[in-house]
Order: sequence, then structure tokens, then C-alpha cells
Amino acid sequence: MKKNVYLLIFLIGTLIIGIPQFRILIKEMETATQVETYQERVRNYPDEDLQMITRQLETVNSVTQEEVIYEEGIREIRDPFTQDVAADDIGVTDEVFTDNFLGYLSIPKIGEELPIYNGATSYHLSMGAATVTGTSLPVGGESTHAVISAHRGYAGANYFRHIDLLVPGDEIIVTILNNVLTYEVTGTQIVEANDASGIMVVPEQDLLSLLSCHPFMVNDKRILVHAKRIPTTQTALSPTNPTNPIDLGEELPPEESTEVVTETTVKNQTETEGTTTTEIISHTNEDSDSMMNITMRFKESSVSPVVRRNLFINRILVLGCTIAIAGTLILLIKNNIKL
Repeated sequence: MKKNVYLLIFLIGTLIIGIPQFRILIKEMETATQVETYQERVRNYPDEDLQMITRQLETVNSVTQEEVIYEEGIREIRDPFTQDVAADDIGVTDEVFTDNFLGYLSIPKIGEELPIYNGATSYHLSMGAATVTGTSLPVGGESTHAVISAHRGYAGANYFRHIDLLVPGDEIIVTILNNVLTYEVTGTQIVEANDASGIMVVPEQDLLSLLSCHPFMVNDKRILVHAKRIPTTQTALSPTNPTNPIDLGEELPPEESTEVVTETTVKNQTETEGTTTTEIISHTNEDSDSMMNITMRFKESSVSPVVRRNLFINRILVLGCTIAIAGTLILLIKNNIKL
């Protein structure tokens, strides 16, 4: 009986340590799944419709620009971390922007891939990054300044936890529909909450700023990471496989898009209700590769050493806690059987 009490205490302690670490890894996997679902939805959407939606978003930015006073005034922009501001009505179908999911944001330096939601409501900020109401939409163009906000960590997720590590020259990649926009960090600014002077539109420039709370765990000020648009030299990358480019705008010719399968798979290929065995096996392999790439993200050379260390510690703790929990449960079961 006493052994069971000790085991239960050990199990509770392990759960206290392990649950936050499990949540970090699970959130990374959930985000990767969301992004892959978005990519698939965009691939299946007619290209003409995607172009029309992009033009609609650019029109929304044009209207916003007309309301901006470039030098003498400050836009009416409220701090998303102290006020729950409703999203702008962009007037675009939710067939592609399901649940206000506009696209996704990639920051290689800090190893983050986050969904971008329309409007930095408290609900959207709990799920990832979001546009700040009153600023430009992140679709690029002259005289635009998109502002994307996220928490410095939320309920086990890192989000913008490490954006203070970004320095001039680092890249931020925004993917909206089949458009990939690359921005280069130009600097960091610390401002008071509700100070919008640093996120004004600059004529003829295409700018992006990341917004979050600062300092970490104090959160009484705001950190802005400013970036300017540079030419994009790559297509969208799979969030779970950085070495696998995905061109969202064009479909590959049949001979190029054919899956590579093993000889055994080819021999066993049969059709079942319109789906081939090859496709099922290929999809399973892709899912396994995705999970492996997420788990081993700490090995990516593009990620900051600080972030890689934190990711490595997270993976070790997840593994250790998993083994400890499984072992404790087995011992508890054995002890109860003996009783």
C-alpha cells in the first residue's frame, strides 16, 4: 500500500513537470496540421478565384491607406493585449479563409510557424498570430504596413516568445493563399502600450511589424520587430518538412508529381473505393515524416542556438516523462494485481 502512495506521488510530480512540455509539442503538431489543411484547401481552389480574392484584400488595404495621416497624425489603433478589438470585415468568402484563417507566418530564426487570423481578438491570439485591426492586411503592396501580433507564450505554446532574438537581416515569411511574401528584419523597437507611432504607413514602402508584450513575464510595454519587403526566392515550404518546397500556385505535371514508392508497394497496389493502396501508404509515410520533422526541429541549423537548446530540453523532458509515466502505471497495475 505504501509503495502505491509513493508511486502516486511520483506520478503526480511527473505530470506537473511533463504536462507543460507535452502541451508545447502538441501545439506545434496542431499548428502544422492546420497549415497543411490550409495548403490543401488553397491547392484545390480555382486559381482565378484566388487571384480575385487577393485583389479584394488589396482593395481593403487601399481603403485603409486613404484614412491614414502619414506624418502629423496617428491612426486609431488599440492595443490588442488590453482590449478585445473586433476584426475588420474584409468581405471575402470563408470557404478558403475558414474561421478567419488568412494564412501562416514562418520565422526560421526562432523556429516558429504560426497561423495568421484576421483580427487580434483574445480568441484568435489564444490560437496563434493575428492581424492588428486598423493596420494593413499582410498581402504586400506599396504604402502598406501590416502588423501581426501574438503572445510571448500562451498556455504551453511559444508563439512570439523569442522574437527579441531577431536582428537585422533575419527573415520573416508570410504566406497568404498562394502568395509568398518575404520580409527582412530592419530593427526592434520598445514602446508603451497603445503607442502606434511605430506602425504607421510609410509612402511607397511595403512594411511588416511583429507586435508582442515586453519584457517577458512583465508585459507592461510592447516590442515591435520591424521588417521590409524583399524579393521572394522560394515557394512556400511545408511547415513540417523545410526541405520540401510546395508551389501553391501551380500544379506539377503528372510525371513530376508522381509519388515515389517502394517496389513492394507497387506490387501490392490495388484500388479500393477510388483510393489506391499506394496513396494510403504514401499519406501515412508523409504523416510519419511530418511528426519526425517536428520532433527533431531542434536540429535545424537556421534556428537560433537558444531556441534549439530549449526545443532539445523540451523533447528530452517529453521523452523522460513519457517513460516515467508508463513505468509508474505498470508498477501500479502490478501492485494492484498482487493485492
